[in-house]
Amino acid sequence: MMLLLQDFDFGEPLAPAPVSFSLEAPGWQYVWMLLIALTGLILVVQFYKYKKNAYRREAIQMIDSTQASLSERVRLCNKLLKKVALKSISRTDLSRSSMDMLTLLNDRTSKSLFDQKDLEIMQSVNYGSDLYNENELKDHIERVKYWIKNHKAL
Repeated sequence: MMLLLQDFDFGEPLAPAPVSFSLEAPGWQYVWMLLIALTGLILVVQFYKYKKNAYRREAIQMIDSTQASLSERVRLCNKLLKKVALKSISRTDLSRSSMDMLTLLNDRTSKSLFDQKDLEIMQSVNYGSDLYNENELKDHIERVKYWIKNHKAL
């Protein structure tokens, strides 16, 4: 059997013709068009998100740029919190009682931010009573800013 295979001469192996590599080939043009279209789509989506979240940036900027007293800043925070909440929570849900509003606000973030104390701060500052110390009011302002930045919009 080995003797029979040695008698045959197969010659040079047959290889396909060389294929030229060129980025101008039609397949590569499709790939480039697809990448450009995908990049354009990503840019449009990011721009849309940026425009959609403009109200968040404006609210945070208003809070940070206010040079008023601490109680005035808390009043401004409460006002902006309500405005932003109206954009992100349906009006029928907001028309519930005040404790339900805190629950609705807490449901819009990944962690529960507001409690009964925050509700009391909101109410007492609106009526001119300064029952809370400076640190509690600053913490409340920071929680409002965090909520505005991180709430889930509609």
